[in-house]
Amino acid sequence: MFRMRFAPVVALVALLTLRTSPGLAQARAGDGPDASASTDGVSELDSDIAARDSTRAVLAEDEARIQVDQARLDSLQGALATARAATPPDTATMRRATAALKETKDTLNRDLNRSRRERARLAAIEKRLGRESDSERNRSTISALPSTAPSRETGRVASTP
Repeated sequence: MFRMRFAPVVALVALLTLRTSPGLAQARAGDGPDASASTDGVSELDSDIAARDSTRAVLAEDEARIQVDQARLDSLQGALATARAATPPDTATMRRATAALKETKDTLNRDLNRSRRERARLAAIEKRLGRESDSERNRSTISALPSTAPSRETGRVASTP
């Protein structure tokens, strides 16, 4: 259980520490084609992507855990029904099944709440990533066309080579 809950955190740390690209390294070093541009947006985008991937992994684990909880709940309900139908009724089994049923319902509710929170977090991250990618696309379009602005001296658009 301990291993499953912290696997996404380990993956996130590994992703953040190992993720470098040659273009990003050049920009950070200051000798790349975009050396004057700030890399804050890129690192923020990288961390948001890593957070999104980590949140997706946690959500997948939560959904798997919910399925297991639901199967256990169904099994316990069947055991309780069997214990009630026995003649004479098996009160010890009924007590154990009722207690386990209550515990499983509580666990299922906690897992459902955690899953709901993770879905909301994922939606917020994806929304932020959408804004950042739009912003990044606009910046790259603007920086790719610097010669289309009219010159201050002549008022004419400079010709591109």
